[in-house]
Amino acid sequence: MIQFQPEMRKLFATESRVSDFMRIGDREVRCIKNRSTRWFERDGQGFYIKSHAAVGWWAVLKEWLHFRRPEVGARPEWLALQAAAILGIRVPEVVAFGEAGSSRATQRSFLVTREIAPAISLEQLFQDGGWQGISPVTRRQLIRGVAEIARRLHSGGLNHRDFYLCHFLLDQPLVSEHGPELSLIDLHRVQQRKRVPRRWLVKDMAGLYFSALDLDLTLRERMLFIACYCGRPLREVLREDVGFWQTVSRRAHRLYRKIHGRQARQ
Repeated sequence: MIQFQPEMRKLFATESRVSDFMRIGDREVRCIKNRSTRWFERDGQGFYIKSHAAVGWWAVLKEWLHFRRPEVGARPEWLALQAAAILGIRVPEVVAFGEAGSSRATQRSFLVTREIAPAISLEQLFQDGGWQGISPVTRRQLIRGVAEIARRLHSGGLNHRDFYLCHFLLDQPLVSEHGPELSLIDLHRVQQRKRVPRRWLVKDMAGLYFSALDLDLTLRERMLFIACYCGRPLREVLREDVGFWQTVSRRAHRLYRKIHGRQARQ
């Protein structure tokens, strides 16, 4: 089974089978176990393809042994991108999706998305003191933008599981008449439920805070994020949800010590 955006079918006139798509790619960007991410160009446009090879029965069995439903292939990200877009979150545009195989263990699949360009990840933007070089107004806009994406994601029943600044893309140039435009990428591990359990909220928010610990955010900036994420008066949030945010902070600092071998400055 292969699905296309109707207007994109002509760009893939020579590909009619899943195996044809598994060979597409001008440059490999990432390769992890059975998943490969590659960039390619068609008709002057940039695209990314994530191809998933068969995982085998042992990988599927391990998931069941850990009481987890096996989520393999490109389908989970395909569904997550659709769900996030419905929530009003800017995500990569899906161009094509396909899968072949009669079982989870033998399935091969792919997902093609349009490249978001020109853009830079927030992690890259903030390297080498870049955060301090941004104007206070733009800093507040970025904080509100990230908080809004997090709020929409979690209130819509989705949790990312790799929720770090490197997965937020900022359209360039940074300053525009509409303010900073942010997109969320790499949704292949997203979970969907009616309501996100607390432990998964903590994981997402701790991961995000961990990736921002080197920015030396002021107390006012951290409080701005919390207020925007919760969508309630800050005084109320700190009275009712202080335990949640303390847990987030402890987990973020614990992860920082594990990764960097030292305490965070803030």
